[in-house]
Amino acid sequence: MILWLLACGAPSYPDYWPDKFEYPQISGVSPSEIDGRIGGQILTIEGRRLSNATTVTLGGRNAEIVSVDNHAIQFRVPPLPAGPSDLAVGVITGRGSATQENAVEVATEVDAFSSGETVSVSMLRLDCPVEAWGTYDDGEQYPMSWCAADMGYSYAEGWMGAGPQPGFAGEISGLARPSELPPVGEVRVIGPKERNHPALPLVFNAHGEQEAIRFQTPRDFARDMDFLVERQDLLEATYYWADSITDWTLPYVTLYDDDECWLGDLDVIAGGGNELEVDGDASGATSLNMGFGIVEDYGDFVYEDWATTSSAQISADGGLVIGEPSGVEIKYDMGSGWFLAGSLFAGSDIPEAEFEVSMVDAKGQRTEHGSIPGPNYLDLWATWPDLTLGDVSIDVSEDLLVEWTPTPVADTPTIVAVEIAVYDSDVAHPNGMTLVARLLAQGDDSTGRLVIPATELAKLPMAPNRWDEWDEMSGYWGDMSIVRHELRRVNMSPDVMVVDFVHVLNGPVRLSDGPTGD
Repeated sequence: MILWLLACGAPSYPDYWPDKFEYPQISGVSPSEIDGRIGGQILTIEGRRLSNATTVTLGGRNAEIVSVDNHAIQFRVPPLPAGPSDLAVGVITGRGSATQENAVEVATEVDAFSSGETVSVSMLRLDCPVEAWGTYDDGEQYPMSWCAADMGYSYAEGWMGAGPQPGFAGEISGLARPSELPPVGEVRVIGPKERNHPALPLVFNAHGEQEAIRFQTPRDFARDMDFLVERQDLLEATYYWADSITDWTLPYVTLYDDDECWLGDLDVIAGGGNELEVDGDASGATSLNMGFGIVEDYGDFVYEDWATTSSAQISADGGLVIGEPSGVEIKYDMGSGWFLAGSLFAGSDIPEAEFEVSMVDAKGQRTEHGSIPGPNYLDLWATWPDLTLGDVSIDVSEDLLVEWTPTPVADTPTIVAVEIAVYDSDVAHPNGMTLVARLLAQGDDSTGRLVIPATELAKLPMAPNRWDEWDEMSGYWGDMSIVRHELRRVNMSPDVMVVDFVHVLNGPVRLSDGPTGD
């Protein structure tokens, strides 16, 4: 017992720096604010005994030391993940270490808005062209299937970790993450030798199998069918083979039971509010997908395709279907630790409407948390470049003008960003093609326009977007996304939920050094 007490009283190891009077001292950092998390700014640490500094950290990440003397250290801000907006600075010299908490503030609208965030949700709708245009070796341009008749996809997911996770909602989708964006009006080009921007580390928490987050707005089948018709019009306007369409199945529903097993397809007669009339008996169905089909006749063969535009949980009696509210329920997934939407989730399931927010706890008890406004989607007919065509060419020797319709004035952060990526389709990668370079720019949503200078575009490698003789992608391919993030806040006392509605227009783009260059 005596030996045990002695062991507990003695230090486990000697002080590495025994003379605390030689430790560095930090009196402040100048400037004490930074306007983003992409890094690169030069800051100065002021204090005493700073000579021979070997390490500087900001927010726990190592920074590059630019210069140092006894009273000042200049350092370059490292790339920072989403997280707390007040960051600590640390200094290590040959004789000791020092830390100053809350020394630097990340002063952005998103950082201020996401303070206290403990629950993070991202709901994404991505719209992309039915086909992509590429060029063969003989110079002939030709379209191949890209996003098919669905012309996009949607998903929703959330995260409730252990403790606060400010800024995480905007990061979940992985598309133009706010933490990696330059300030409004600026452009950032990331070359092949640069590391990926750091991601927020996941801190898991225990949850019950019944836990879920719900976003609901009253069902309106007429609104669902309006979206379906708009999607049909878009396909007809942008599909190269549209003249070969001989028949439209418009609209129809696919019915499923409790196990999501297919029960059959029925034509829609009429719909409005939460009632939908179908041509047949829908009894026994508990969910449906709504969509349309196309039939193309090429003489020697007939091609059929189908597009899903919305989904619904339902009850049915004969030919009358009663739909539950629109929206989404993201349930806790025991395998991944995420909150995930089910497989029946489509483009119009998150309409431009007001959503009631509720949560289900581990015991299955539901609590209401008020309402939030839904998204304001980018206008596919009024956004430029028109990525829905799948046939956009960018001359990097000229400035690129990006235009969109601004959102109505809102009191929550809205981010519009442009991302141009270049991939090498000949280099194998587990997720498809290997990323070579990226350009990121952030616009002011209220102006509805962003100019990307030719000097920045020219930093990207050229991407001719070519097909090989087997109709496969070959060489460098360009890809462009126009992304709108709209953040919403739900105060649940003491917790805070931040929701990010994300809308993405995405499509292939050819990058050349002139109108007909390579």
